[in-house]
Amino acid sequence: KVKENEKEAKVKQEIISNLEENVREREEKINKKVKVQENEAKSNQRIISILEEKVKDQKKENKDKQETISNLEEMVIEQLEFINDLKEKIGERDEVIKAN
Repeated sequence: KVKENEKEAKVKQEIISNLEENVREREEKINKKVKVQENEAKSNQRIISILEEKVKDQKKENKDKQETISNLEEMVIEQLEFINDLKEKIGERDEVIKAN
């Protein structure tokens, strides 16, 4: 009876040891997966930061281009006003010439 109990205890201890080993292996696998996911998250965060910086640069570039366009529009308006003034002066001169 004692030997049977000892044998049963030994078998149970072996089962417990196997289960503990299984738990350790699963924990290792989980920890590896977590580590991979953490690395992916860091990598993704770096990519996001780079893209955010590019968006910021693009917005500034667009603002600069819009300012350039506004300046060019203003210059065109000034040129058109100048041309209209010249046309008026030419028209006045032509009238003076015709009158004489």
